[in-house]
Amino acid sequence: MKGLCFENRESDQLPNAKSFSPHPFQFCPDLKITSVIKACGYTRGSKEDKQKALMILLECMAEMKSTKYLSPTSITYRSLLNAARALVADDARRHPISQTIFETCCRNGQLDTTVLEALQKVQPELYVKLPTDIPSKWKRNISQGRPGYR
Repeated sequence: MKGLCFENRESDQLPNAKSFSPHPFQFCPDLKITSVIKACGYTRGSKEDKQKALMILLECMAEMKSTKYLSPTSITYRSLLNAARALVADDARRHPISQTIFETCCRNGQLDTTVLEALQKVQPELYVKLPTDIPSKWKRNISQGRPGYR
């Protein structure tokens, strides 16, 4: 029986003892990486703890860029922006990270109101420069019918 994580996979792609791969994001990859990103954003503690969480966050971003099995959603990008805001207090260090996240989100057509709200909090000077009419290609892959989208 296919579970939630396997709903988009063909039956020959389901895990079995012979084909199991130890890669942590193989099954439910989008949910898992978004959960890791959110956990990074909730990191409390010393500066060193936050630095370690930031490194994990940056590794997640690199993984998203380099693999084909991840399809980040607007939730993923919002979580990235919120985590960057929580982990990097210095505006000068945070802005290149948040700008990269935002540009990638737009390039992948995942921009929605929740990402815009997160951008407004994390980098207000970029937010105010956005066009009044958001280009449709920036939001072309947003799931319709979900509140807060488009």
